[in-house]
Amino acid sequence: MIYNEGIVYLCQLVNTAAAGDAPAMKLHRVGRYWFAARTIGLNRQYAAKSVNEQVDMLLRIHYAPEARIGMFAQLGNGEQYRITNATPITDDDTGLRATELTLERLEDFYDVQPEA
Repeated sequence: MIYNEGIVYLCQLVNTAAAGDAPAMKLHRVGRYWFAARTIGLNRQYAAKSVNEQVDMLLRIHYAPEARIGMFAQLGNGEQYRITNATPITDDDTGLRATELTLERLEDFYDVQPEA
């Protein structure tokens, strides 16, 4: 599989407020990957609906052991998603390890913490 459809950043939500201040939650980037968009099958859609979740996008990236359910993904165009599933797989075309990310679109975006 060719991973050439765009860049996705894996992010964690962190509190950037000083001690004692109101929380100021921002996304902190922990990984950068090229991705291939995948087709969302009916079985996956129905399984998500049965637990009141929405599947808005399915991506495949090179193996990302840091990818976890509850993390966030930001596409290169700025769109933000919550990761509802991160599945380690073996890519059928290359035989290499990969990760499939099931994503749910966010209604309200978080600010992204500036990179150091």
